[in-house]
Amino acid sequence: MLITAIIILTFVALAGLWLGGLFIMFDAPPEKLSLSGSLHALGGIIGFAVLVFALLGTPPSKHAIKMGVAGFGVFSGVLIGVALAIGLVIFTRRLRRRAIALNIVAAHGLIAITGYTLLVTYLTMLR
Repeated sequence: MLITAIIILTFVALAGLWLGGLFIMFDAPPEKLSLSGSLHALGGIIGFAVLVFALLGTPPSKHAIKMGVAGFGVFSGVLIGVALAIGLVIFTRRLRRRAIALNIVAAHGLIAITGYTLLVTYLTMLR
């Protein structure tokens, strides 16, 4: 189930990179990208839910404990949850047609990618 979460979050991250690049190029998200942004948000919610269930059912392996990465799974879940919360702030500002600061988008992306990287590291230590 952890691999399923990573696959979902991989597609969400790639979509986020694309949306973030367009946001930087145009200084604001174009109107016709609202469907893409909504799918990105929905994918993030689903990926986070699958990740939480996967982390609850997958204890860290002896190898992960030995290598000192046993806490990476939980910490990645926390970071991805924080990124999800910031993403929902971005989404609600977008729905209300308010300006979205580049700092918020950058923080969302950096936190999400950090959590994703820790999650992939954690997965490699489970085998």
